[in-house]
Parts: sequence; structure tokens; C-alpha cells
Amino acid sequence: IYENVVNKIKKIDKKDFEIAIEKILDEKVYLSDVILDEQVKESIVLAVDNFIKSDSKKLARKGLILTGPPGTGKTHIVKAIANEKNCFFIAPTLSDLKGEFVGQTSIKVRRLFEQARANQPAIIFIDEADTIFPDRNIGDNSSDSFNLDMVNEFLVQIDGMTTGTQKIFVIAATNRISILDSAIRSRLSEVINIGLPDKIKRKEIFANKLLKYNFLFKEKSFSDEIADKTENMSGRDIDNFVKKLNEVVSKTKY
Repeated sequence: IYENVVNKIKKIDKKDFEIAIEKILDEKVYLSDVILDEQVKESIVLAVDNFIKSDSKKLARKGLILTGPPGTGKTHIVKAIANEKNCFFIAPTLSDLKGEFVGQTSIKVRRLFEQARANQPAIIFIDEADTIFPDRNIGDNSSDSFNLDMVNEFLVQIDGMTTGTQKIFVIAATNRISILDSAIRSRLSEVINIGLPDKIKRKEIFANKLLKYNFLFKEKSFSDEIADKTENMSGRDIDNFVKKLNEVVSKTKY
């Protein structure tokens, strides 16, 4: 398709075309699958909605920061929003962006934004953002020339987004927001905290996870006791607990 149709009509990098196709084939995640505080969920969805619907791309906010403990659903909700709002979703890791030699990192970051521009509207999701955007004023080994390159190039690209018509939204996630570079925090102005699930949400997560194994958790008399005893567990912790429980139950059957 690329050789016979796309490349003849419009010059698009083959790698960008392959990534766009992967977008269609990825496993779908929906907002109904994401169990979060409703106000938190709505605030994130509203921010992306405003970005997509804004007539003036120059005035539209171009990003936000999600913070909170690991495993609370930060990645899950961004994937769900990207899916339901039909946005291209790209989530690079540190190894994807960090070049082998000084100077290569900025090239990789530029390429990331080129991919996003080729597939607008796009959401760039940066997980563990503190490892990618460490404060340049820290002055220790975590803020080396590679990281300086990365932070500087991201700032250039984000500033380019705000002065043009690009439909690119950047969401950073971190549980160590205090060491995030101040310039990045300034560009991605709003900080939304995603905390650990309360008792009601824990019951809901347990019910959803156990339903996959045909177990009706909410109907059990001990559901409240389980929810009480799992205080301070994240959604990921509960997911892992249910998987381990299923392994134990399956083992006892045979």
C-alpha cells in the first residue's frame, strides 16, 4: 500500500506510515475500562477535548502533567483517551530517545515530533518523565549532556507547537514531580494528581478483574472486608494480586 499508493500521492516517511498502521492494530482501551476518581478522569478528558476542538491552535493548551504513585492508571487513561478521541498515541521510553552519542538525542526527539505531526491529532505520552526531563539545575549525574540535549530539544519542539497549527498534545507522568525540570513544568502548566483508589474504587477494580474469571465479587459477603484489607494498594497491585490468586486456584484444581 505504501509503495503503490501513499508514496505516490504524498511523500511520507515509511516508518511514520508503519507507525500509523500500528495505531489501528493496537489493543483498544476504553474510558469505561479505567477506574479513577470521576472528577480526575473528567478533568483529563476535558483538557484533551479542549485541545482537539479548539479553533485557535495557538491559544490551546498543549499539555499537562499527571502525578501520583505508580500503578494508579496514568498510562491506562491516556491510552483510553487517545483511542476514544481517535488520536495517534506514542509513548517513547528513555532508550527510544537517548542517543548513543552526544547530539543524537536531539535528532531522536525531533523525529518523535515528526511522527506526531505526520499523524495529527496526536498525544505524546512521556512516562517516568523525571528520568527524561530531570531538573537541569540539579548538577549531578542524572543531568548529563544527553539529558540536557533532550530537555532543550523538547522545549524547542513544544514552543514550536504553541506558535503553529500543530495538533500535538504532550502528557507527562511522574511520581517525583519535584525533580522535573522547571521549564518543562511551566510549558505543561496543569498538574493533575492521580491518587490511590479509595475503598469504593478498590471494590470496583476487584469486581472488574475477577469478572474475567467468572467470579462475581460484589455479590460476596466478604467483598467489604477484602476492600478494607487492601488499603494503599494501587490498581496495578490489585491486578497482580488477582492474577496470582487465579494461578493458585488453578493449581489446586489439578
